[in-house]
Amino acid sequence: MNDEWIKYAACKGKPISLFFSAGSPKAAKELCATCPVRPDCRKDVEVAERRSTWRSGISAGTTAKERDAVVPLASARRLTSVQVDVG
Repeated sequence: MNDEWIKYAACKGKPISLFFSAGSPKAAKELCATCPVRPDCRKDVEVAERRSTWRSGISAGTTAKERDAVVPLASARRLTSVQVDVG
């Protein structure tokens, strides 16, 4: 991953709680919408989350649920090939 783009990110210096709070994601999404390096952020997030088993917060202007629709989690990809007996 090339993280040179982080120097130009609109979120640089902002509190992490803005992106991982239990409240409304509106403020974080609005900040991301103004970010000149949002495409670079999105690429890095997708790469990182392809190997992850969970995700949360706002990244590249998207919620965890929105990213779930685009890039399935590693655990979800593994579970699609496993049959679970719940009986």
